[in-house]
Amino acid sequence: MAPEQKTLLDQFVQRIAQSGARLCYRWHDGRGWRDVTWAEHGARALDVAGGLVQMGLARGDAVAILGDTRPEWATCDIGAMLAGGLSVGIYQTSTPAQVAHILADCGARWVFVQDHEQLAKVRAVRAEVPRLQKIVVWDDLPGDDPELVISLTELEGVGRSRRQTLAAELTARRAAARLEDPAILVYTSGTTGPPKGAILTYKNIRALVTLGAEAIPITADDLTMSFLPMAHVAERVASYYGRIARGTATAYARSLQTVIDDARAVRPTVFGSVPRLYEKVYARVMAEVDGGPPTRRRLFQYALRVGKEHARLRREGRPVPMALDLAHAAADRLVFHRIRGVFGGRVRYFVCGAAPISVEILEFFDALGMRINEVYGLTECTAICTANRPDGARLGTVGRAIPGAEVRLAADGEVLVRGDNVFAGYWNKPDATAEAVDPEGWLHTGDVGEMDADGYLRITDRKKDLIITAGGKNIAPANVENLIKADPVVSQAVVLGDRRKYLVALVALDPDEARKAARALGVEGASTAELARHPAMRRRVQEAIERANRDLARYEQVKAFEVLPAELTVAEGELTPTLKVKRKVVEERYRDLIERLYDGGESAAA
Repeated sequence: MAPEQKTLLDQFVQRIAQSGARLCYRWHDGRGWRDVTWAEHGARALDVAGGLVQMGLARGDAVAILGDTRPEWATCDIGAMLAGGLSVGIYQTSTPAQVAHILADCGARWVFVQDHEQLAKVRAVRAEVPRLQKIVVWDDLPGDDPELVISLTELEGVGRSRRQTLAAELTARRAAARLEDPAILVYTSGTTGPPKGAILTYKNIRALVTLGAEAIPITADDLTMSFLPMAHVAERVASYYGRIARGTATAYARSLQTVIDDARAVRPTVFGSVPRLYEKVYARVMAEVDGGPPTRRRLFQYALRVGKEHARLRREGRPVPMALDLAHAAADRLVFHRIRGVFGGRVRYFVCGAAPISVEILEFFDALGMRINEVYGLTECTAICTANRPDGARLGTVGRAIPGAEVRLAADGEVLVRGDNVFAGYWNKPDATAEAVDPEGWLHTGDVGEMDADGYLRITDRKKDLIITAGGKNIAPANVENLIKADPVVSQAVVLGDRRKYLVALVALDPDEARKAARALGVEGASTAELARHPAMRRRVQEAIERANRDLARYEQVKAFEVLPAELTVAEGELTPTLKVKRKVVEERYRDLIERLYDGGESAAA
């Protein structure tokens, strides 16, 4: 990298200079989609930086951000860093207690919040964060405490009015940044214990957005979608900072609920998500097919068989017979192109990470011409350490090590990572840092995997989530759970059985798909909780588990289950903000129910 690009901050300033007139992002203002250029985005970010400096932000001061994924998040994030601050993200779903923990732990002096709801969280814990000096609200609100609370508009106005006088100071602060300096803190959403602040340096960020990003081919001509939480390392570093490095534009979804509609409208060329969105699209398509007329079902099933065989030969690099090629062209014209239209019809590259996704769903999308390339990483290795490339993907694996990263397996199968992408440690937690990274620089991920002769990694489970039955059998619950979730009516499945004689499952229904299935069974107007108790729906869940059991060894099979009255949620503390199940929380919350399953309850599945 050239000297003038030594840090992300230099890259950002150069991006404004090189791509000022090009599209930076699209956003929906309530009336329609609006375009913002890199020059406009850069001006706002520099005004935020100037406002922070003018109002007393010192180099190294922690600046927190609490809000949904919106253009303001990115503006405040890079603005804080341009001012010399340490940028700290907080999940928008965090409780006041979690907000207090993070603000106090990092010693935040400033915090940006989205609206009155997030402002109320910070106000509620103000006494617990004595270092906090200012709260900046994105959405303009009437202020009753101008000494503490100001609007983003006001802050930008301060910076804008002093652009010329502050230019030299901002340049000096940018030049003072070193590769080894902390750039951001990313608080892990961890499935156990309070979140820890992972220190990511400018060197870590450079490692991912330069060398590492070669594994994910995105160009200045692409358009991505932004909707995952920016407090998460993937959306923030791999997506936003990656766009800075390449000049790529994005479109901000209006909400998580409108992502598919928004994708259809803006027609992205690259689309990344966690597995849940792909699972929902798969479930919706399969439910529509099952509910359609017999002729349409037969056409779809034939097209899917053709598509899977065509995709398999392409993946294996084998010649495709002419007859199959012709049949595939017909299937694409009659069936596949319509489904691709769900995402706008232009996506050339899908990415999936953060949690396991079933091979069945991967094969389904690949058959439709929508290959999903799995990637793998952690906050502690700056989002990504392995990736499937479009020209060499192996379904069911998370690909090979990205350039600049070393990946190997320990004797017990734990995945180890080393390279410039490995974080600098946990904020204020030297013991936890020493536990995570050994003296030779290997990050111990806590994930267990297998690696083939070509270096393709397959994650089998979390080291601490492995179930060891009373009979001594080691079982990866994620594999069993994915098989159960293949049924569209199943939203979530949690398989349990550590130190027990057999496995049991807690199953949550997908509200929309469960209602559709219930109507087909003649059940109308029932709530999700009522459907969870309905005999017909319980039989449907039992059938899903029996299908899963057919693909499992006897000791891996689920012997009993219970249907939960509602989905597990982040708000109830059962899921992390990245939708990973907090198993200890779930086990504790449903302890009595689980014990009944082992006492021979009525919901035996085998």
